[in-house]
Amino acid sequence: MTYVNSPFGDLERRRAQLEQIRQNTARLVKTQAHYRTSGVGEFRDETYIAFDCTFVELPCFTSGFSVESSTDVVAGRFPRVSVGVYDWRTNTRGFYTGAWIFFVVDTAGFLEDAQVNYDIVHHLSWEGIGMKDLPGYLLEDA
Repeated sequence: MTYVNSPFGDLERRRAQLEQIRQNTARLVKTQAHYRTSGVGEFRDETYIAFDCTFVELPCFTSGFSVESSTDVVAGRFPRVSVGVYDWRTNTRGFYTGAWIFFVVDTAGFLEDAQVNYDIVHHLSWEGIGMKDLPGYLLEDA
């Protein structure tokens, strides 16, 4: 088969190239995860949460939670939850590809009332400047 240049073919190739550049340009991206804990205390996950995008700078981390079993929720003893990142996973370029997280769950006076047991779903979100799809040479694992 012989390839023949045509104005339409050239325009279509240019359009495809511009679309690829637009998809790979750094922009505001967001990734989310959900995580379950049960009980009170401190929890640390030894495995990282992999992002479904690659952040080119340190992303902003936010969290929220919902209590799964409302039978343990007592007025004045609502759960107090903190979630944090204790380490970042990066590739050889220094781009952020995941995070290791920890949780602290307690309640007012939980030391006196140890039978409080919260089943909590944590809603985690990372947002920042990132890329949806990077070329393979930028995705080398650290």
